[in-house]
Amino acid sequence: MILTSKTFLMRMHLPVPNFLAGLFLIFWCAVGSASLSAQEPAADDPDLQLQGEYVAEDTGVQVIAIGDGEFDVVIYEGGLPGAGAKPSPRKIEADEDVLLGLVDSMNLRRVERVSSTMGRSAPAKATVLFEGTKESAEANWENARVSPEGWLMQGTTSKQKFQDYTLHLEFRTPFMPKATGQQRGNSGVYHQGRYETQVLDSFGLEGLDNECGAIYTVSAPAVNVCYPPMQWQTYDVDFTAARFDDAGKKVTDARMTVRLNGVIVQNNVSVPNATRAAKLKEGSEPGPLYLQDHGDEVRYRNIWVLPRDADREAKRPIVSGFERFVGTDALSMADAGEVLIDNLACGSCHAAGTSMLPSQSGPDLSQVFGRVRADAIVEMIADPHTTKRGTTMPDPWPGMEAAERRERAKEIASYLHSINDQPLEDRIVSEKLADRGEKLYQKVGCVACHSADPASPSPMSVPLGKPHRKYTLPSLTKFLKTCNQLRPGLRMPAMVGTDEEIMAVAAYLTREITVGETADAFTRTVYHGSWKQLPKFDSLKPVSKDQVSGLKFDDLKRRNNFGVVYETDLHVNADTKLTFYLASDDGSALEIDGHRLENDGIHPHKTVQAEYELKAGVYPIRVEYFDGGGQTSLSLEVESDTFARDDIAYWVSNTVGGKPLDLLPSDFVADSSLIEKGKQQFYSAGCANCHSVGAGKASDLQMVQAVALDQASEGKGCLADEVSAPAVNFALGASQTSAIESALKRRRSGQRPKVTDARRVHMTMVGLNCYACHQRDGVGGPELSRDESFVSTVPEMGLEGRLPPQLTGVGDKLTPQTITDVLNHGANIRSYMGTRMPAFAYEPLRDWHAAVGRLDMDSTVEEADSTASESTILSNGRQLCGNDGLACIKCHSFGGDTGGGLG
Repeated sequence: MILTSKTFLMRMHLPVPNFLAGLFLIFWCAVGSASLSAQEPAADDPDLQLQGEYVAEDTGVQVIAIGDGEFDVVIYEGGLPGAGAKPSPRKIEADEDVLLGLVDSMNLRRVERVSSTMGRSAPAKATVLFEGTKESAEANWENARVSPEGWLMQGTTSKQKFQDYTLHLEFRTPFMPKATGQQRGNSGVYHQGRYETQVLDSFGLEGLDNECGAIYTVSAPAVNVCYPPMQWQTYDVDFTAARFDDAGKKVTDARMTVRLNGVIVQNNVSVPNATRAAKLKEGSEPGPLYLQDHGDEVRYRNIWVLPRDADREAKRPIVSGFERFVGTDALSMADAGEVLIDNLACGSCHAAGTSMLPSQSGPDLSQVFGRVRADAIVEMIADPHTTKRGTTMPDPWPGMEAAERRERAKEIASYLHSINDQPLEDRIVSEKLADRGEKLYQKVGCVACHSADPASPSPMSVPLGKPHRKYTLPSLTKFLKTCNQLRPGLRMPAMVGTDEEIMAVAAYLTREITVGETADAFTRTVYHGSWKQLPKFDSLKPVSKDQVSGLKFDDLKRRNNFGVVYETDLHVNADTKLTFYLASDDGSALEIDGHRLENDGIHPHKTVQAEYELKAGVYPIRVEYFDGGGQTSLSLEVESDTFARDDIAYWVSNTVGGKPLDLLPSDFVADSSLIEKGKQQFYSAGCANCHSVGAGKASDLQMVQAVALDQASEGKGCLADEVSAPAVNFALGASQTSAIESALKRRRSGQRPKVTDARRVHMTMVGLNCYACHQRDGVGGPELSRDESFVSTVPEMGLEGRLPPQLTGVGDKLTPQTITDVLNHGANIRSYMGTRMPAFAYEPLRDWHAAVGRLDMDSTVEEADSTASESTILSNGRQLCGNDGLACIKCHSFGGDTGGGLG
């Protein structure tokens, strides 16, 4: 939503009549004369002039007229709903005098928010149902009535019927201050005449499941972003009809994603049945739009429907910036098409001209067999959209039968295997490590782009596919650390964190395969006795000897005064340094390669650690333990530079007879006789246009060259409804096709805007999804559906403590070197903030950085003249920053002092 405002000058010393006159003029200018038509009796009500939304720093206020000069006032910390408001607002009652005093004392200014999708134009293939004329109303609606202003009135049903679609509709509720609840500006939009998205004057209310933004009685809106009455609002709805089998039995519910005033308030919500007062029962037949009549003067305008193939839409390539901003005033349809052209790497085959974004390309495949399981490689080549829904990789084999697809995939896979056949390393991990990874995944920033639950992808999120079937734990760990190198287009930045943290996230994402039971790899010898120090066990007679899967003794009958010796072999595949963490209650010791780590004596649970440098080889391990009474505990964890800290049982279970594990054996076997044919397919299918196969691997085979984008036609090639070879199939959705065609049309007309600094910065932030975390110039910031994933260890700090910083003016605020370092390496310097800045790469973003600098740098600041010595200036500055000055150090870190908050 865009905030348009005029300073609302309220001062108690002004005579009220003069104040109201001035206020009326200000409000008239803000909303336009149409909203206050003389034909609307509400326009003469002075309460209407005071009702509305107000803001101050970190505060939002909604004023709701309830008649006769009385108002409900709702005060939100953080901002208005949908713009930073925190839960549990305060609510007070006020008359005019109290309200004016409140506005004055809080230094509030009045604002009128405008939906970011207001005035959205119908795409080329849309059905326009109402465009403001009596003719369009009568042609498209049963018993249509049009108001004198040219607006469609409630109580009408569309003549056309629809299945799956995207709907845009604008509505306005009347001013009914003395009405309450469901009697206040009530109507509703029934999809297929069956499922209602509620229309109601819910301004300032809680946001219940029978209020504006709700799927009536099914799902309350995520946030109540209903605007005041007499102000135009928007609904944008992606509707997927219920599915029925041939016998008429429902197999899937209808689903809706709903944006109210540009904000997602329902995210792919299942609607289990027709809602109350529906005109039609559930069924497989298409249905009309129905604008419900409750007797209230609700008005509608700019209504259009874009049919969509929901099954195909589910496979569409997910480009987050496009999904979020298409059709809003932050991104025109043609600019949205340019974002897709860049992010789908159209320029790899088509001459595309100047791009404002880092050049997009597919992953480097030179070592793909050392990174991805073989069967996953074959499956992705054979049928990318089935293997990974939402992928931006096109299907290179449109119209080809499954068997032939698979044969082509085997040929290309054999070719890639011949370039580098580095074996994959696999390993199992503990549930504990995967659980830690889940917590990190949820809080460090992964869910800014991806679904909070990888197993249930959101239609607005970048899909993860099935990482447990694609990667091993070590290979995914390496990928998360280096993906900005393997994918030079920077659409996925590298994770910032310790090696242990990154491996923990990899363990979470692969847990279906990698979390497993350890083998019975330990020989356990049990002794009975009473000791205060570890005895010489080899001189004692054991009571039992068996094989166990770890350092366990909870299955022993004796609970105290016993000793145990565990023996196993640890396979070290390469020279490394291992850190051992030995914890116990009471005494314990570890022996390996001539080293002995002791944690001896009677004591509560205590941990000791040591680092040993080991060559590649097999090392016998011996762990001794005794209990002298009371509590019992024993654990041994191991950590290396490449593997996270985990229980010893998982380290010794990661080899079979000294050979690496393979937790998910692949059926594919490379065939040397297919290498040359695979190489030819790799080039002729266009794979080589997007994917590198390593330095020195250039081929004399010609890469695909398609028509230049400036000469491309709508509805053909990759944009055709039924794509056929030699074009590739991206499985574009209807809105994506429309956006790209709008961009191509603008290119052909020669009206493509020049690359200005402002456009470069904005389009880059859309294309790389920077707006998922950051706001700049009023655009972006965390979506409401993801807001709760941005957390802080210091909740008292509010939004600044949990949301990534705004980037407005960042080119003036941060030094060029700091921006360079952050882009190159990411950042995790705000210890109180869960979200971390991932690592992109500086060189591809050098032009973006230069543009930010030119836009933001304030050259008007003059250096202060001072005759004081440098030491005096530094001393004065130190005093100002300290507790006796401006107390900067209480919040900000400096010189190793972490401060108390902002960093």
